Amino acid sequence: MRKKWSLGLMSAALLASSLMVTPAFCADNNIKVEYANSSTQAQSNTIASKITLTNTSRQEISLENYTLRYYYTKDQDFKQCMWCDNASMIAGGSYTTLTQKITGTFVDMDAPTDNADTYLEIGFAKGTGILAPGGVVEIQLRLTNDGWKNYDQSNDFSFDEVENIPLYEDGVLVLGKEPVAEGVTDVQVAKTDLSYDKNVAINNEVSTAISLNDNTLEAVKLNGKALAAEDYTLDADGKFTFSESYLKGLEVGTYKYVLDFSAGKDVVITVDVTDTTDYDFAITLPKVAVKEGDEVEIPVAIQNIKEGINNMDFTLSLDAANFEFVEAVPAGVLDTDGEKESLVTSYHETTGVLNVAYVDAEQNGENLMNEDGTFMVVKVTAKKDFNGAPLKLKKLGAVRDKDLKKLSLSVKVK
Repeated sequence: MRKKWSLGLMSAALLASSLMVTPAFCADNNIKVEYANSSTQAQSNTIASKITLTNTSRQEISLENYTLRYYYTKDQDFKQCMWCDNASMIAGGSYTTLTQKITGTFVDMDAPTDNADTYLEIGFAKGTGILAPGGVVEIQLRLTNDGWKNYDQSNDFSFDEVENIPLYEDGVLVLGKEPVAEGVTDVQVAKTDLSYDKNVAINNEVSTAISLNDNTLEAVKLNGKALAAEDYTLDADGKFTFSESYLKGLEVGTYKYVLDFSAGKDVVITVDVTDTTDYDFAITLPKVAVKEGDEVEIPVAIQNIKEGINNMDFTLSLDAANFEFVEAVPAGVLDTDGEKESLVTSYHETTGVLNVAYVDAEQNGENLMNEDGTFMVVKVTAKKDFNGAPLKLKKLGAVRDKDLKKLSLSVKVK
């Protein structure tokens, strides 16, 4: 586990000798970071730095969402101390002192490297405020130990490279790089952009595959706060899954999770949460209550059609553990009585996936799907007693009107 000390602020005069300035570094054109080392000797009892942040975007940014890390070797076993000599913000022609708003936390690294065993996390206290576009924050600080013993700065990761002072937004690395121990292999994550729809009709498993490479997952964090153990699972095969009970409690929006591993780089997983439950134009998938051996016809219906549908495609998943697929056929509003077919389906036995495609057969705008009602029946046989929805949406493709304009569509379980 990481050992942490939260520090108060101590003000003192800056002890500076020469000044070593490193090039600026920009994070996605939002923030520019500049760094000057005010104590350039290899052997020094003080690590003195000036760090400047500039908002290069056109949007205001909340300073308390950002942190920086200074990585170094403490060389001797003394308590570490941070001194913030001065911090200020200049924005819109006004000057604001921030000296009492700068926070510092020393962290002992779980996996030390040749050039880092400790880092100082520099942040902003709650209520620090907003940095306007073009605004600049300057922080002057010093690190010492309580024995006032020399540091060997020549083997410190962050000593002379601004990109080695990484910047984080809500705990997510957005600029710079972290030190990596020799022989450590980073984890590999198959997919880091995930999505979740609060609509109960959707097949809502949110998971990805992780190759740990001899690392262990220590925590999953959102905005710096660790999730509870029951909020996710990581099985022996490396399948990482957010629990549905946790996901149901999220509001619609985008969430960035930091997966904290025992060694190597942390991984950021983004989850986009949507809710298509209340769309007016909807396909409905019914629930059923059946006994083992029952032959079941599942009607798939469409409701609230306001514009004729020229074409649509979607993929359903069948609960193959409880049902055996027989066939899917047009019905109701698409019962063509021998006319040219406009509904095409294909089922994959091994995956339980049913692909469905509809298109106006004549492509003349006169035979659009424009009536509410059942348009397809999926015939299955129950393998077990079952009460619930045998079909769920796996993927929704394009839905378009006669002018090929995209239409919005939801899928509901009724």
